[in-house]
Amino acid sequence: MPTGNGPKLGELRRAQLVSTHGPGAVVDYLAAGNAPVSGITMGLDDWNLAECRRLVDPVLESLLGAVALYEPPVTLGGGSDKRVHALPASRFPRWQECPECGRLRDRDRWQTVVGTAGLFCGHCNPGKHRRIAVVPARLMVICERGHLGDFPWLDWIKHADSCKRHGKLRLVSRGAGLRNLWVNCDQCGEGRNLRDAFNHLQLREAGGGCRGERPWLGADAAEGCDARSEEITTALRGGSNLYFPYIASVLTIPPWSSEFKGLLERHDLWSEIRSAMEDLEEDGDEKHFDGCLDRIARRLARALDPDVADIPAARRKLDAMIAILKDLPGPDTADGDVALRREEWRQFRDATGPGDETFQLRRERVPEELSRWVSAIVRVPRLREVRALRGFTRRYPHDGTSRQDIAPLSRRARWRPAIATSGEGIFVALKEEEVAKWAAGEAARDRALRLHEEWVASWRQRFGHTDETPPQAVTPRSLLVHGLSHALMLELSITSGYGSASLQERLYVGEGEEPMAGFLIYTATSDAEGTLGGLEREGIGERIAQTMLQAVQRLKWCSSDPLCMKGVSTTSDPLNGAACHSCLFVSETSCELFNRSLDRAMLVGGAGIPGYFGTPIRCEPA
Repeated sequence: MPTGNGPKLGELRRAQLVSTHGPGAVVDYLAAGNAPVSGITMGLDDWNLAECRRLVDPVLESLLGAVALYEPPVTLGGGSDKRVHALPASRFPRWQECPECGRLRDRDRWQTVVGTAGLFCGHCNPGKHRRIAVVPARLMVICERGHLGDFPWLDWIKHADSCKRHGKLRLVSRGAGLRNLWVNCDQCGEGRNLRDAFNHLQLREAGGGCRGERPWLGADAAEGCDARSEEITTALRGGSNLYFPYIASVLTIPPWSSEFKGLLERHDLWSEIRSAMEDLEEDGDEKHFDGCLDRIARRLARALDPDVADIPAARRKLDAMIAILKDLPGPDTADGDVALRREEWRQFRDATGPGDETFQLRRERVPEELSRWVSAIVRVPRLREVRALRGFTRRYPHDGTSRQDIAPLSRRARWRPAIATSGEGIFVALKEEEVAKWAAGEAARDRALRLHEEWVASWRQRFGHTDETPPQAVTPRSLLVHGLSHALMLELSITSGYGSASLQERLYVGEGEEPMAGFLIYTATSDAEGTLGGLEREGIGERIAQTMLQAVQRLKWCSSDPLCMKGVSTTSDPLNGAACHSCLFVSETSCELFNRSLDRAMLVGGAGIPGYFGTPIRCEPA
C-alpha cells in the first residue's frame, strides 16, 4: 500500500492506532475513485521514529519493560507538493473479488490504475469508460496464537485431476446464506459451497492447518504453529473477533506528575537517564553511572534555574527519582497492574497536596443523603492518562493469564506505541464497613459464587485450561462496584453534557489488608488543554447526591423485567446476573470488563438478594 506521497486512503486517529487499528489489525480504507482497499497495519519495525513524538512515563515503561514510548505518526495533509506522513500498511487479504462478474483472484492478477491504490477488473472495464473496483475477499483464517492468513480458496474446492489450479476462481450466489454461496473453478468447472467454511475440522482438512503467517511483520515472518484444529477458525473481514488490543494504562500521579518530571521530558534528559541505567544493568560499572548522573544533574540544574544552577540539589532530586524507579513493578512482577492501581487508589482516597498541571484533586463533603454508603467523593479537575499497546490477541480478548499467546507488535523493536490524554473525572469510594458487612451476607455470597462458578466453567471451556481458575474472581464487592459505576455513568451522560461513549471507568476493587471499593469515571482527550470541565462539576456535593440516587432508583425497574432480574436476558454471558442493554450495559469502549461482571440486584435488591443500597432516599430535583 503506497505511503509517503501516495494517495490519501483514509484518516486514522492516534488513539485508534493504540487500540483497534494497531499493528496486526486489518483496516478498511477508501482510495481514489471510491475503490475499497483493505490493509493490515505493519509492525513497529516499519515505523519511522523520526515522525513519532516521544512520551515520557517511567511507570508505564517499567511495567511494559519498554525502553521508550512513542506516539504514532499522524497525517499532516497539505497539497501534492507536501510530504504526507503516513503509517505503513500492506494490502491484505491478498484475494480480491469483482462484485460485477464474481471473479476471485490473487491481488497480483488485477488491473492497476496510476493515481489510485485501488484494483480494478479488466474484464468488466472493456472501454475504460466505467471502472469496476474489486473488493477484498470477505473471509480469512485466524489462529488463537495471533496468526492470520487468507482463506484457502483454491484448496477449498476438490478440483478435477486434470486441473492445473491456476487460481482462476469465481464466487456465485444462488440464494441467501453460505450454503448458497459457491466457489467455482473456471478451469475444471468443479465447485463447493461455503456452508462449512466456519467448521474448524473442514477448514483444517482443506487448508492443512495454520501456516503461522504474520503479514504485519513481513512476508517472511511466518513461523511454525502446532495449534489444535479448534484453535483455527474462519473470520469475517471486519469481524469483532479479528483483533483484540491488549492495552496497559496508568494515570500520571505524584511524584511523576511534578514539574521536575516535565523538565526531564522537555530537555530530553529522560533518555539519558534510561541509557545510563541500562548500561549499569549490563556492566555493573557504578563509577561510570555516577559520572553520567553528574553530567545530567548539571544540565538539569541549568534547566531548573539558569541564573543560579544548584547542581547538588538537582543531583539529590535525581537520586530520589532513581530510588523510586528501582521499586516500580516490571513486566515480570506478579500483580504489577494491581500494585499500580492500589497506588492510584491511595492518591484519590487521601486527596492531599496542591496538585499540578496534570493532576488536581478537590475533595467534596459527602452529602448527608449518601453518608450511609459513600465514604469519599473527589472531583478531579485535571488528570493525565497514558495508554500503550502491549500486543493483541485474536478470537478472544486477553484472559489475564500468562498462558494465552500475545501476538507481538514487532520482531526487534523494544519500544511501544502510546498516547497521552488529558481530562477530568469524579472519584467515588464506598464505605468499607458497610461494603464488608453487606458482602458477608449469605444471599450476596451465594449469588456471586454461582456467577463465579458459571464463569469458571465457561472460561475453562473457551481457553482449554481445565486445571486453572481465571484471575477475575466474581465477588459481591466486584459486582457492586462495577454495577454502580455503570449506573452513575449512564446518569452522568444525561446531566454532564458528555455522551456515554465519551465516558470511561477505572475500577478499584480489592480485599485483604488494604481493601478497595471505588471507581473513577472520567473523560479524556489527546488535546493538551484537556476537556471542558462539565464532568467534574457534576461531582459537587448536592449534584452528585441527586445524580447517584436517581441512578440507583432507575435500576429498580428494567423494561426487560422480569426476564432481566432473573438473569434470563444474559444467559449467553454467564458472568452477568441482572444486567442488559436496557439497564446497565454501556459502550464496550467505556467499560474495563467488556460489559461483564454486572448485576443490578446487588445494588437495589431482587431475586432474593438484599441490595447494598436497600431502599435509597428518593432525591427530587430542586
